[in-house]
Amino acid sequence: MDEIIHLANEQKVYFFEAARNIHEKGFKKVTDHLPSKDEIIGANFSYMKYSSRYDQVLDGEEPNIFSPHFSGGAMMDLGVYLVYAAVAWFGMPKEVHYFSRKISTGVDGLGWGILRYDSFDVAIQPGKIGDSFMPSEIYFDSGTLVLNGVNAIEKAEFHDRNQQEIVDLAIQVAENPMVEEAADFANVLNYREDRAWGLLYEEWVELARNVNQVVYDLRKNGGITFDADNEEEI
Repeated sequence: MDEIIHLANEQKVYFFEAARNIHEKGFKKVTDHLPSKDEIIGANFSYMKYSSRYDQVLDGEEPNIFSPHFSGGAMMDLGVYLVYAAVAWFGMPKEVHYFSRKISTGVDGLGWGILRYDSFDVAIQPGKIGDSFMPSEIYFDSGTLVLNGVNAIEKAEFHDRNQQEIVDLAIQVAENPMVEEAADFANVLNYREDRAWGLLYEEWVELARNVNQVVYDLRKNGGITFDADNEEEI
């Protein structure tokens, strides 16, 4: 990732990682709703969706999405959205652990990760060989924020323990799920002299760098290796 960012700066071009969820209004609304980190006591993010390509694995094949030759697996394909949410909202963890359930191709079909912070932990559960219908949750001293998911936030409710009420964050969902991300990228390109957009771009690049480092650390902790790892050592 450092090399990609360096080359982009050297060639005076832009580098965008297409992490769609962080550009959506729902994600930004949750960000604005989060209280101080001192009040957070934990979080649990899940994104498990059965991939039809797993049927090919069961038949003895190795589709790209489940191949170590193409850096596949649950963490790389779905877990990255969970890590993006955690790092965007809480910053870099102090340490990470990943308990991977490997499939016959050598990549993780599903797994359970822990991101440790100073005063709380974030649990993540990515998976491509089963389905999860669990919501994602952030726990506070005063209650719980319940989300339909963090990969595409369509519903968010804060269950306020002190007031004994449920507050709907009234998430507005775009008709086209790609439009908010595309608009952000376009604004950076169209308003290159605008300092505000320039600062946002720098935030996205730094976030991408940090997320990719966390994903790498999780994967290595889980004992998952790719062909690309050998290329890095050359």
